[in-house]
Amino acid sequence: MSIENRGVELTHYSVSGFRSLTDFSIGLNRGLNVLVGPNGSGKTNFIEFLDFLSSAISQSAATAVSQAGGVARVFSQEQSKSKTSKISAIISGVADMEGRVDDKELKIFNFEYEIEIKFSRSQSVIFVSKETIKFRKLRQAHELELCRSPVGAISVRRQVGTLDKGPVFEVSPRLQTKNIRNPLRYLNRFGMAFRAPDEKNLDSIYVGFDESIFSARQNHPAVDAVRSAITRGRSFNLVPEHVRVPDDLTRTPAIYPDGSGLTATLYHLQRASQPTRRSRPVISRRFLPEHLEAIVEWTKLVFPELNGVSVVADPHTGKYLGYLNIGQESLKIPLQSASDGTLKWLGLVTLIITRGGIYSVEEPENFLHPKMQQYLIDLIRDFSSEPGRPGYFIMSSHSETIINKCHPDELILFDFVNGKTQCSRLENQEAVLEQINETGFGLGYYYANNAVS
Repeated sequence: MSIENRGVELTHYSVSGFRSLTDFSIGLNRGLNVLVGPNGSGKTNFIEFLDFLSSAISQSAATAVSQAGGVARVFSQEQSKSKTSKISAIISGVADMEGRVDDKELKIFNFEYEIEIKFSRSQSVIFVSKETIKFRKLRQAHELELCRSPVGAISVRRQVGTLDKGPVFEVSPRLQTKNIRNPLRYLNRFGMAFRAPDEKNLDSIYVGFDESIFSARQNHPAVDAVRSAITRGRSFNLVPEHVRVPDDLTRTPAIYPDGSGLTATLYHLQRASQPTRRSRPVISRRFLPEHLEAIVEWTKLVFPELNGVSVVADPHTGKYLGYLNIGQESLKIPLQSASDGTLKWLGLVTLIITRGGIYSVEEPENFLHPKMQQYLIDLIRDFSSEPGRPGYFIMSSHSETIINKCHPDELILFDFVNGKTQCSRLENQEAVLEQINETGFGLGYYYANNAVS
């Protein structure tokens, strides 16, 4: 076991005002990031903040607050007596325009996104008071180091007393040039470049007072890439009962946060693996012919009797019916009859293999045998970070088995101090690693005995 050079920080979050996250800062590295700490330390708050942020920019700030439990649950307690409560966050990371532009080399750029959401108690209104997207220069995919050379910024500002008049926009002039390193030099699919709003095009870019600039109709490949980089951080908590339910034939193929969508996803993976038999195109470009084979092989590690997985579209029930093919005679067992552990494993494997690299899973050890937990870490390492692509995986866990499989530089320790959540990486990584190699005890043993800090 050795310390590898995985410590390239791909995304950094600074958050204030969301529950216990006040003056909170966390950096996520390429590959696996495991959040550990006592109950109530704030791990779940950070993971739920990722969902909150995704909802705020893809739907609206009011919707995000409602989905997260309402004003009293979302905003930090110390703001409860103030006239205006606010949540502020700064996210810096890597955006990828793969699939959005034809350029074979310059598709990657670093960005910094700042958002401030306020709740005015006097007017009972939630609004986005400030947003800024700062763009760095385009670079090649293999250049993973941070590019600090700025190109320009798009900013939006609102005040509670002028919400009915619309936002104030500012767009850096350099963002409207055709410089080869400018991420916004690419036109969108309508052939339109990003322009500073004026009397002629203000209506085309205007968004509601509780909506993000990402909601604007006049979006562009670079803006969409930043949105994707932020919203892919959402969390998953797969529940076997939801995984078990057959999906409707109209269900979009994907593993959803609660674990539903498995049969629809497996059906379209099955179609992708049999291109000569397809009567219509596969819906998702993420689905590759080799994905289904990989899912079966990883499931065989914990279920050796498995020969394959098959799904049929039943027109009588309007559902996708999934089966596990068992034994040499390929006995078909309905997915609904499978154990909770098997279903959760199959759902996790399908999620990780089909989704790629930027998302989080909360306490995946539930329902999983220790051997499954060990294989899960190997699976994540194989699929969460493709070469030349920005990818990371966030996991919160209390499992000593999972932590035993982790490298010291993959742990992020959470604690609750003076009413605030704090986190940090291990400072004594080399010493812990040396002790592990000498004694043979795993990292989870030392963490459980408070021997790491």
